[in-house]
Amino acid sequence: RQRAEVPTEATRGAPAEAQKQRHTAARLRTTGLARQLVAEASLLQRDAPNRTDLIALLAAESLRRAPLYDNDRLLREVLYLQRPRVAQRTAGAPVMAVTWSPDGRRIAGVTRDNSVVVWPYPGNESPLRLQHDKPVRAIAWSPDSRRLAVAGEDRAVRIRDVDSGRELERLDHGGTVVGVASGLDGPLLVWGSRERTVWVWEAGSGRERHRFRRETPPVALALSADGTRVAVADEDEVVVVWDTQTG
Repeated sequence: RQRAEVPTEATRGAPAEAQKQRHTAARLRTTGLARQLVAEASLLQRDAPNRTDLIALLAAESLRRAPLYDNDRLLREVLYLQRPRVAQRTAGAPVMAVTWSPDGRRIAGVTRDNSVVVWPYPGNESPLRLQHDKPVRAIAWSPDSRRLAVAGEDRAVRIRDVDSGRELERLDHGGTVVGVASGLDGPLLVWGSRERTVWVWEAGSGRERHRFRRETPPVALALSADGTRVAVADEDEVVVVWDTQTG
């Protein structure tokens, strides 16, 4: 009579070990295919960047098979580029700041080539380019959206007509402007300079109403909608609010 063999520890663990090896091999194959797909998507992005639909498809299939840093990053990047754009404007130089007009019909941008570019919106009309001799540091719209206050390193604040580009007024103060603001409901114009001074002017008459001195130069400022208060941020890490009526 044949004696039955008793399973040992090694023979009992053999099927489990084999199954583990099969799972590991399958995972490696899947990961390898995912890497191959994302590599193809990356090459396509380099050679045909406009084929965002195919790039996204390859990256998504790669991500479905195995989540990797490369396929996740590429898919996010392509989906971001596929977002619909309402409009696009060309400035011709790097844009340092941009602001909407109060009526929403124009966009003004400060460029690195000492210019202010005003685009009509909506529409594809040619923009108005206001060229200056020195860098522009700040711009502010008038309440009626017809004028733009432009200030910078030429030690003056210029009021420009945004239809013709003509300079309507020039306010000289002898300092480099770091910020300018205009109230939505009033004719006040406020600006600050590196000479640690903030001016409040009446835009229509060109008359200086108040002048505030600070211990450190202002870095940013904002005028309230009714023009009664101005908030000034200084290099001493505080924000000061002044009354523009009483000083």
